[in-house]
Amino acid sequence: MTIPESIHDNIALVIFSTLFGALITFIITKVTRKTARMRYSTSVERVALAADDPTFGSVRVTWRNESVRNLYLATLEIENTSTNDFENIEFK
Repeated sequence: MTIPESIHDNIALVIFSTLFGALITFIITKVTRKTARMRYSTSVERVALAADDPTFGSVRVTWRNESVRNLYLATLEIENTSTNDFENIEFK
């Protein structure tokens, strides 16, 4: 018994389509597991101010032995709101 040519072509197309769809699904799943949107907030506060005041005198602010006019403290808070657990993340 032989398989007609049209059925033979359809079987090959179905097999190719199934394998191609499985490959695309696998790649998309891998990529989406590595990405997520995270919520973040920032705050910047002045810690010190260098000044020459006649009442209080001179105040000098240094950072790593360098005189600076103002010294700030910046805080960045990142919250993982996704269901993915991440390790060793680099933020850019």
